[in-house]
Amino acid sequence: RHAGASSDMLARRRTVGEIMARGRWAALKSVRRYAKGGSVQKVAERLAPGIRLFCQQMERDLPRILKKEIGVVVPDFSALPEANLVR
Repeated sequence: RHAGASSDMLARRRTVGEIMARGRWAALKSVRRYAKGGSVQKVAERLAPGIRLFCQQMERDLPRILKKEIGVVVPDFSALPEANLVR
């Protein structure tokens, strides 16, 4: 699915009613489900580039990790100054 509802809500381009009509949702609960994904995306965009890259690699490799085909080496993020974890 595309992130139209999340994007519209975060950018305040449309009202909740307009988003519901656009997505053909009858229940507010459906709209809230997509808003949560948008909130996560907003936080992800603020991550330091190295952390964001690590997260993207983990997402890409998750099927192989779960099948125990590959292991995970977690970088030492504690070496980064706190200000660099999230922009």
